[in-house]
Amino acid sequence: MPNLKLGPLCLAASLICNWGRIGTTGQTMVQTFDASAKAGEAFVRLERAKRRRGYTSVEEKV
Repeated sequence: MPNLKLGPLCLAASLICNWGRIGTTGQTMVQTFDASAKAGEAFVRLERAKRRRGYTSVEEKV
């Protein structure tokens, strides 16, 4: 699963998604939102979509 993070960015809420092949810099996508609740909703939607496609988190594999 790509690395997903919620965090503050310039007084707005943001969703940061990193992905790519192991050993490379990869790509980063940053989405900013007016409210942290909207960023949280986007995070849940993205995580749900990834899980439907078969992705699992690192903690679940251990």
